[in-house]
Amino acid sequence: MKQKNTILVIDDEAVMREILETLLVRENHEVRLASSGEQGLELARALPFDAAIVDVMMPGRSGIETLEELKKIDEDLPVVMVTAFASIESAISAMRLGAFHYITKPFKNDEVLSVLRHALDRRRLVVENRSLKQSLQSQKND
Repeated sequence: MKQKNTILVIDDEAVMREILETLLVRENHEVRLASSGEQGLELARALPFDAAIVDVMMPGRSGIETLEELKKIDEDLPVVMVTAFASIESAISAMRLGAFHYITKPFKNDEVLSVLRHALDRRRLVVENRSLKQSLQSQKND
């Protein structure tokens, strides 16, 4: 059985959190929910996550600001941004700050799962690559 991935979902709308939680749990992911950027960042500082799904438009700390902080906590964390108010500007700034992908609401469940699968694969490759480099480095130094 494959290992469960832990996904952080940050969205100020309870309905969106429930939809994403149901969808992700059905795919055998472990899910942690946050209703604000601040709450999401507290979770990210306390626990390791394999990926995050963050709403762009939230009261208080915006999704873009949250993305920026998440990247400071874990620079390799794949963060998928979701928004009902898609604008080219916000998509570009999210991607510049290191967002893995940008999805507009209402989204298709398959689209979210497919993007998340790619994000998790990339994360796994980055981690494997880093550990291979470290083991090669330590062999060279022996």
